[in-house]
Formats: sequence, structure tokens, C-alpha cells
Amino acid sequence: LAGVSASYFTGNSIFDGLSSIFIGILLMGSGLFLGYEMKHLIIGESVNNDTKNSINDLILSNEAVKEVKNLDVIIIGSKKYLVLGDIDYKDELDDRVISNANKQITQLLKSSISNVVQVFLNTV
Repeated sequence: LAGVSASYFTGNSIFDGLSSIFIGILLMGSGLFLGYEMKHLIIGESVNNDTKNSINDLILSNEAVKEVKNLDVIIIGSKKYLVLGDIDYKDELDDRVISNANKQITQLLKSSISNVVQVFLNTV
């Protein structure tokens, strides 16, 4: 608006051209910024190692767990975490005990770390 107005009142069309170039630069800058910010949402952003280690320790605190094979903690929203884990339980346990252990671990994670909203544990 300023460029078109300056061009109109001065009769010099250079102001209109400069304002068009400035608008192009603004659009390019905002596109780069939005692309950078959306990259984290597309590929999934992981939490820091301290949080991941504390979640791993909480899972290992259950007496039925032998080992955590794989653990991914992904940010899915504003301070919301999704926990995905492959858990190796002790060999002598039956399905009912493992199911109860999964429920206990899920409740423990959600109550201990308020940012954890979803937990998916896979038995290895």
C-alpha cells in the first residue's frame, strides 16, 4: 500500500516495483520459516535424553520387565508425549500377568510424567 501510494503521489513507478520486491522477500521468508517449523511436525520430534532415560527407568522399575528393547518418545503436541516401546518380559510370566504389567506401566508413566498422554507397549 505504501509503495503504490508513493508511486501514485510522486509519479515515480520505482516505488511500486520496490514494494513488489519487498512483498516477494517477505513471502519467501515466511515460507522458509513455516517450512522449518512444519518439518518437526512431519518427521516427528523426539524428547531429550534425560526424559527418555527417566521413562526407561520407570518401565524397568516394574518387576515383570526383563529388558526394554526399543523405546521411542515422540512429541505429538504442545508438551504432549507419545511413548512407544518394545518390552521383553520375564519368560515365566503368563499373558494375564503381562497384560496387568502393561496396565501398571501405562498408569505409572501417565501419573509420574504429566506430559505422557499415550503409551503403546509391544511385547517382544
